[in-house]
Amino acid sequence: MVIRVFMLLAMTAFPMPLAAAPPDGADPNSALGIWYRSLRVPETGQSCCNVSDCRPVDAAWVEGDRWRARIGDKVIDIPAKSVLRRENLDGRGILCRSIWAILCFVPPSGT
Repeated sequence: MVIRVFMLLAMTAFPMPLAAAPPDGADPNSALGIWYRSLRVPETGQSCCNVSDCRPVDAAWVEGDRWRARIGDKVIDIPAKSVLRRENLDGRGILCRSIWAILCFVPPSGT
């Protein structure tokens, strides 16, 4: 019960993803910045990304059924429900996440 109350309070206090510092050279008004802001969480339709919340990642299609991405020294599986099948203006894999979850992932161009 205590855990449920804590989670409810945390979700209420932080309903949006926590923003990180923008990547070096990021311009939120550029075509790429606008593209980032157009990305939506598949399950909710809410914005999952902007130039501060998303990062390029090394990503690979694994075993014919899922994506994996490298974040620092960790390799994580990308949930199928988070994968956006759309154009990728950056070209690299793009991962948007909050502290608690992967919000969306755009596979690298040409995949």
